[in-house]
Amino acid sequence: MKGKKTIAVVGATGQQGGSVARFLLNDGTFAVKVLTQLITKGAEVVQAELNDIETLKKAFEGVYGVFGVTNFWAPGAGYEGEIRQGKNLVDAAKAKNVKHFVWSTLDHTAVKPAHWESKAEVNDYLIASGVPRTSTMSPQKQPDGSYKLPLIMVTDIPFAVYPVAETGAFVLAAFLHPEEWINKDIKIATDFLNPNRIVELMSKMSGKRVFVDQINKEQFANDKRLPEELHDNMRKWKII
Repeated sequence: MKGKKTIAVVGATGQQGGSVARFLLNDGTFAVKVLTQLITKGAEVVQAELNDIETLKKAFEGVYGVFGVTNFWAPGAGYEGEIRQGKNLVDAAKAKNVKHFVWSTLDHTAVKPAHWESKAEVNDYLIASGVPRTSTMSPQKQPDGSYKLPLIMVTDIPFAVYPVAETGAFVLAAFLHPEEWINKDIKIATDFLNPNRIVELMSKMSGKRVFVDQINKEQFANDKRLPEELHDNMRKWKII
């Protein structure tokens, strides 16, 4: 690791952060510092708490870049908690003179689903902070052995998709080519698929029957697991 610029990866045990850590380690250009309690091969491991800015400052000591991601759904997070954690990451990065901050975010939307707006608010804060940044954003098994996808959306309208395991490829490109990506956004999508095509591909790849069970708005509204937030999300994509 001596002589290499160091990238601190937040959330390295999650799908996005884990992908970023793997791509950085496999490429070998950068040293990797992961903010987690689990050891990743070839990476320096440090403990940090997103709600404690002093631990983040310590973790960012001497690093060149940071990949930042937060989890709206984590216990104690939600809208206000995710904004607080994201701003802590930005403030810690600025305090330690980080040269490139890659932030996993989402856009502001007219519908304003909370888990979009919280990330977008942090992105606004990051831009205003002056920290050099790149923002990346994305645009049940049955008794007979088949798989059902219950969806409240029009099944023939395509939307942007990408495999989360490939997140690191885009983040690595941003770190390798800062002259192209600092203070710019990367809208990540590898395909545009509708639900019918998605289940068709799932069936083909798995060898199992996969089908869409399209539910209506009333059925969705009566599901108390997270109806308002998910409904807003579907409205944002204009697929309900």
